[in-house]
Amino acid sequence: MTSGVEDTHPPPHTSTPRSDYFGGIHVEVPSEVLRRNEQLGDPVASPTTPSSGTTTVVASPAISRKGSSLTLDELSQISSPTFPWVRRRAACSFFVFFLCGWGDGVTGTVLPYFISSFHLSYMSSSTLFVASTAGFALGLLVFERICSFFGSLGLPSNNNHSPTRGRYFTLLLFSVTHACFFVLMGTSRSIVYLLLAYFVAAFSRVFLVGHTNAYIASIPRRPLGQLHAMWALGAFSAPFVCQTLLARGIHFQHFYLGSLVLSALNTTFISFVFRPTLAERSKEQDSVPTVEETEEKHVPNSPVDEKDVEANELASVPVCEKGSGSMRKVSRGGRKFTLRIALSCGYLWAYAFFVWVYCGSETNTQGYIVTYLMGVRNANPKTVGYVQSGFWGGMAISRFITGFVTPRLSFTQLKYTLHGLLAVALAMNLLILFVRSVVENAISAAVVGLVFGPMFPSALVLASDILPEEIHVISLNLLCGFGNLGSSMFPFITGTLANIKGPRVIIYVTSCQVVVLLFSWFFFPSRVPQSSRR
Repeated sequence: MTSGVEDTHPPPHTSTPRSDYFGGIHVEVPSEVLRRNEQLGDPVASPTTPSSGTTTVVASPAISRKGSSLTLDELSQISSPTFPWVRRRAACSFFVFFLCGWGDGVTGTVLPYFISSFHLSYMSSSTLFVASTAGFALGLLVFERICSFFGSLGLPSNNNHSPTRGRYFTLLLFSVTHACFFVLMGTSRSIVYLLLAYFVAAFSRVFLVGHTNAYIASIPRRPLGQLHAMWALGAFSAPFVCQTLLARGIHFQHFYLGSLVLSALNTTFISFVFRPTLAERSKEQDSVPTVEETEEKHVPNSPVDEKDVEANELASVPVCEKGSGSMRKVSRGGRKFTLRIALSCGYLWAYAFFVWVYCGSETNTQGYIVTYLMGVRNANPKTVGYVQSGFWGGMAISRFITGFVTPRLSFTQLKYTLHGLLAVALAMNLLILFVRSVVENAISAAVVGLVFGPMFPSALVLASDILPEEIHVISLNLLCGFGNLGSSMFPFITGTLANIKGPRVIIYVTSCQVVVLLFSWFFFPSRVPQSSRR
């Protein structure tokens, strides 16, 4: 319909003719939807005169503009109870990532104080990264069981699992256990306290990050890039605040005890925002089959061979051809074969190697840059902690940008972009190695963080483009596991070498890692292989 012309044949779902100027659009919406919206406190629509099972709703003119229209599909997306409190829960998820980054990003700043306070060597201090990886690994192993336990706790036998209930209680519990990390660090008396604290923190973050990451991925627009940038923002803020306190003579333990305020806010937000709504509970109850339906499902109407049924349920999944990473379709069994198939893919092992070395290089840089500057460049202890803030600040900026730029780049463009970023990272490491200036080294460290920001998420994007969709979940989990393995193995090796040769060896290790990443990236495909497009 053109502007200014009255529609003489209004659609059947409208009760009055509409014009291009929204003085009021009348849409017939089922009363069940309105009742659910009223229970959720949805302000989008307000009921008026009911009529035979439906209610006429007047849309607010505040959301209208000239020449636009509002369909039933758009109205249902606005007022749908599928994603209740989306903005509040998204904001809470962002704060969860900020808090996790807050606790994780301050390690490099306080590590020299750990060494001096508890008389640690470089090798013994590097065991903190090993303890963190152990907590992460254990969390991955028990994640599903713990979530299922809380999802079925206190429910009747006919409703044996509630995903929203499991998410709520899991987030609530591990928000409290993550606060124990700050308590242990604030009351630490030996390295045993530190190891236990890092183990508890990593274990808790598996559940906090897992649920919030999955929620953000399920909502409209999926702002995952911005979500992970909040981690870097927290890791930028914590060293800045901690170094300011240390410069004023305040012990590092007071920083951790003061961080309990953030943990209390996090627990409070979770307790109110992620509580299952009435619509979510009713939806889960509607999806539970009744006793009669369950009995009918188990009563066969005709004699069918169980082997035939099993054969029909088996999925056709791809496997890797021997001697290459290419994929071909083979009729195989379902889920129990996916791990074996993923491990047989050459491309998966190639990206796992890249992620393994990259995460080790990133953790080495952000974990030991302050130690290097204090031990080699004789940097001022009252200001050197800000260098780590610069590293995380650069990473936060690039990850915010990555969320907007990456979807616009092709596979080839993204691959060559990472190549250029790796070249810049190598140049910055060489400047840190050869230029004897604390200011220049601090700037170079910030640039390394800036170019390292897109590496990990972009590598996962490229891997997902090459690997078949049927093994994406297990493959991406394996890549994340290899990344975490590198984050503990390489810092431990670097700490051992620094204990023998001195802190000067730290930049030699990170430079060698970037060289390996740069040259190995030449052998990765610049285009999606033809076998992956089938």
